Amino acid sequence: MRTLLTRLPKIVLFCCCFNSTNVSAQTQRFTRSLNELGNSWNKIILPNDIYGHFLPPFYDLRVYGKTSTGDTVEAAYLIRSLKQSPVISKWSLPIINQSNTNGAYYYSFQVPSDSIVSRIQLDFGIRNYDWQVTLEGSDNGTDWFTVLNSYRLVAISNPETNFSYSTLNFQQVGYRLLRLKVPAIIDPLLSSATVQFQQPATALPEFYSTNLQQRISQENKKTIVDISLDKIMPVSVFLFELAETEAFKRSFSIEYVTDSTNNNGAKQYIYSILSAAALSSTTSSLFFTNEVFAKSFRIIIENNDNAALNIQAVKPGGFGYELLVRVSKPGNYWMSYGDKSVTAPQYDIAAFVPASTDSFYTAAAGEETAVVIITPYNNKSFWSSPTFLWMLMGLIILLLGWFALSMIRNRQKESSG
Repeated sequence: MRTLLTRLPKIVLFCCCFNSTNVSAQTQRFTRSLNELGNSWNKIILPNDIYGHFLPPFYDLRVYGKTSTGDTVEAAYLIRSLKQSPVISKWSLPIINQSNTNGAYYYSFQVPSDSIVSRIQLDFGIRNYDWQVTLEGSDNGTDWFTVLNSYRLVAISNPETNFSYSTLNFQQVGYRLLRLKVPAIIDPLLSSATVQFQQPATALPEFYSTNLQQRISQENKKTIVDISLDKIMPVSVFLFELAETEAFKRSFSIEYVTDSTNNNGAKQYIYSILSAAALSSTTSSLFFTNEVFAKSFRIIIENNDNAALNIQAVKPGGFGYELLVRVSKPGNYWMSYGDKSVTAPQYDIAAFVPASTDSFYTAAAGEETAVVIITPYNNKSFWSSPTFLWMLMGLIILLLGWFALSMIRNRQKESSG
């Protein structure tokens, strides 16, 4: 008991010292200079080595600037993928001739030179019909070829229903003339024919350099291909390069690493399924998936009882991103990212970005700089709170009371003896 009493001041002193210790936390943030931004709209292609430090979908990105007056301002921005959406072209077909005979109405249309047509939206003046129409095409006005035959158009309009289907869908054609036959007793009152053509996107994905390892599991009848990129990248497409002369069709799945664990000193990766499809000698070897930001992937091909495919390469690829920044005050600007504590910014810039960015000033992002942020913890923690002090005082009182009772009992034993 005396030993405990002699150590009590040391215990109290340790608690006080621990309470007064200034503990701090370190976080890492990254910055890049944005060289010579124009005083309006700017676009910057994000460098490939930036994606490993981002928190998708780029919530942690901020653009700051220092003006000539020394003020720090925040610039609104928008991150946009370089992947292009298909372009839908629309134009009206001029009706150059119309006639009716034998219970049918005929309409001829002039197609602009070198135009491709695959969809025509028709607008009729009457609101109730059910027709089996025919569409033909010609280059000289004499020889006509069937594009659509017995194609149904229907419309119902009454107090309970308002429905219409008046769109012609067909394979792409490039005829200079089109002729529509509508079997109708009364005039359909065709007022317009609008062509819609979807042009494929012209942007191509960038395929990344990889380290590929493959193994064949005879027991499970599978080919397993492990793919590692040099860095974390946006991936949304895979290209298979095979050396096969025979026809084949194999199911496969694509997985990517989402986490890892240590099991007895060995690292084990945790995979999530990204996509599943069939690899065939009669279809394209290019497969698009949902976009992920990852570095390691695994392809599992189901061989069943077939010989394993001769895989030369599997190339992941994707589309980069561009940063669109609107600057209202001239100054020196930079981008900051990597702070996991921030939330997504709320800018209204997305509603006002021009449709074309051709007139935007093109700038470049500088080299990446890591910044270590040291944040001291708040000293007003549990150790300095009134609750801890009252607990410490109660402990001291209990120890002193215990010691006093022990002393009394010892003296009683000595006096009785």
